[in-house]
Amino acid sequence: MAYNDNNRESGVSEVIGFMLIISLMITGIGLVTLYGYPILLKEQATANVKNMEKNMIVLQNDIKGLAYRNVPYTETTMQISGGTLQVIRPNPTVFPGNSRFIISSNGFSDIYTYYPGLLQFNSTSDTDIIGLQNGAVVTNGFSQTGGSTMLSEPRWFLDTNQSGKRTLVISIVNITSDYAISNSGGIRTVQMNISAGEPIDRQLAPNTQVYVQYLDNGEGYQTAWKNYFLNQQLFPDSYLDPNTIKMTAYHVDRLVIKTCNVTILNL
Repeated sequence: MAYNDNNRESGVSEVIGFMLIISLMITGIGLVTLYGYPILLKEQATANVKNMEKNMIVLQNDIKGLAYRNVPYTETTMQISGGTLQVIRPNPTVFPGNSRFIISSNGFSDIYTYYPGLLQFNSTSDTDIIGLQNGAVVTNGFSQTGGSTMLSEPRWFLDTNQSGKRTLVISIVNITSDYAISNSGGIRTVQMNISAGEPIDRQLAPNTQVYVQYLDNGEGYQTAWKNYFLNQQLFPDSYLDPNTIKMTAYHVDRLVIKTCNVTILNL
């Protein structure tokens, strides 16, 4: 029987074709794993952060309901994913939790110092951190650029009435819990209640200056509060020292400080 070279070449062609197909498949899977999978993870992390930003704004509205509409208790169900939500209790002696607001004036000798505490979400796969601090939603406190942004503002204002009298209203929201609370995933219900503090209402002499200073001790939201104090629509005719984040409000005739203590019962 004669040997047929055509049969041998036909077999080699099939093997080469099969190996080429396998090589293309392996290369494609490798490219997807190398480039596509990290992109998918980043998109998921971004979606988790955006979801928590919305959740924090919802919680901010809940706190407004507690603080300003005399609602004694509220609970909100939300999904926590891609990070840890925790209560950082105010404590003036330890880090973290000891960032504070200092309110003083040239019209009186009292100095009011408030440690507001913090409800904070720490993303596990990104640099974004979102906090609910003193009635404001702030984010990017520990980003690589060192900046921070206020997503939703607290209820502070400097108002001038028809007679030209200026009233500065500052709301202090203290967030705390009876014990250390944190949660890192799943559908959770955030339960909160409130106890109102004694309000401060001071009539001041004409041309009194009131000073409001934010001292950050590691939470990293100083840029957000600095930009907030620079808002001339909220605080007209005021001055901010950008180095100390100390705002001076001029010609204040009345100072009102409203405080409330929000206790996180469960996460």
